[in-house]
Amino acid sequence: MNKNEIKHLYWRAGFGIKPSQLEELDGKSRKKIVAGLFENSSEYSPIQLGKEWEMEDYDRKKMSKAKRKELKKKHRLKLVNVNNEWLTRMSFGKDFLREKMTFFWHDHFPSSFIFVKPIVLQNNTLRQHALGNFRELLHAIAKDPLMLVYLNNQENKKNAPNENFAREVMELFTLGEGHYTENDIKEAARAFTGWQTNLSLDFKFRTELHDSGTKTIFGKTGKFGGEDVINMILENKQTARYIAEKLYKFFVNEQGDAEKVEHLATIFYDNDYEIQPVLEEIFLSDWFYDAQHIGSKIKSPIELLAGLNKSFDLEFPDVKAHILAQKILGQILLKPPNVAGWPSGRAWIDSSSLLYRMKLPQLFLLGKEIPIKAKEEFDAAEKGLFGKYSKKDKVITRVNWEDATAYFAQFSREERIQEMAEVYWNVNLPVAIAKGLTNKFSTLNDEEFLKLGTLALLGMPEYQTC
Repeated sequence: MNKNEIKHLYWRAGFGIKPSQLEELDGKSRKKIVAGLFENSSEYSPIQLGKEWEMEDYDRKKMSKAKRKELKKKHRLKLVNVNNEWLTRMSFGKDFLREKMTFFWHDHFPSSFIFVKPIVLQNNTLRQHALGNFRELLHAIAKDPLMLVYLNNQENKKNAPNENFAREVMELFTLGEGHYTENDIKEAARAFTGWQTNLSLDFKFRTELHDSGTKTIFGKTGKFGGEDVINMILENKQTARYIAEKLYKFFVNEQGDAEKVEHLATIFYDNDYEIQPVLEEIFLSDWFYDAQHIGSKIKSPIELLAGLNKSFDLEFPDVKAHILAQKILGQILLKPPNVAGWPSGRAWIDSSSLLYRMKLPQLFLLGKEIPIKAKEEFDAAEKGLFGKYSKKDKVITRVNWEDATAYFAQFSREERIQEMAEVYWNVNLPVAIAKGLTNKFSTLNDEEFLKLGTLALLGMPEYQTC
């Protein structure tokens, strides 16, 4: 593989690549590099919570108003740390493919809550099954305490069915709109009655709340339960198509390709919903590396932040700086906006967000002032976290330029800007711009030339794509 192909693979399958890694992999076979991605992500390592969080009492009815307020604040602060741990894993872990897929499933199965434990339990479920089997993942997430609460299945009882859970499972998680009937939803909701969670956050099937009567779903009649509904959904190849299309748009191009999606869906379905064969087909195919796909994707805020972290080994003494950046950019890990997940592509870019995104490298790499102008106003809870920041505050970071310094030192001044673009951009740098920047920084010493040249390239719109 050449450097452009390796960059493309590492940005899509992960969150970018360091200059030294790019040099090390240059010229190696595609099969070997792709196999390495899966090998490095073969082990599952959950995010750990301390015992105090495992033993937390979630029965708010027993608490005073002051205690509830104190508890919420405690959990918000803990969520900041969990958010930071996940972003750190994305940025620096060798298992970045597993984290990228965890990120994909987090958007596919979005939910949020004010308490830490159910959020981490769900995140670990996504991480555990991220590269495994979708059938197992779907069954696990359908019994996930956070998902059951988030989609109101706690209120789904035989004498008062709630259709929200059944609807979202079909519409957003599996079949997609138009591939089920309203009666399918109504009957499936009956099958899911009694699926609940308790205060210990365990799945509980409450038989006294379950409708055990005969139901007709997808043209079949029987005394179906929730597992039966999920299995019937998986029997329908449309589920494989729906997931394959989302994978294609996430990893390849937002402009879908019906023929390739159908090909991927067949692989997915024929392998009983094993995820790895589909990803291998994408990453090993010639068409994945076509020029039309390279640099065609606008980085999500999380991809942008993780990529900067990875390239420069960024460390933040104040972990809330990352959360603030996520808020301003419009994407906070563990806090998706709604059950449909986050937007994508050009939805991430408007005049104000593009300006901030282009200033972000200077903000992080040089400790510049924070231009606070979020896409939305901070709510009261977030003001409690971010209130100490003002427009005159600076983000304090520790930056490691050693990898970049060692790599680019091998090139002459005339070559260096072009080589920087080869590493940090996913599109070609026009010769005229390279010459202009070289001349602009010609009087600087090597260290300043490297830093200002890098920041100039990272501050251009082209760095926003991958």
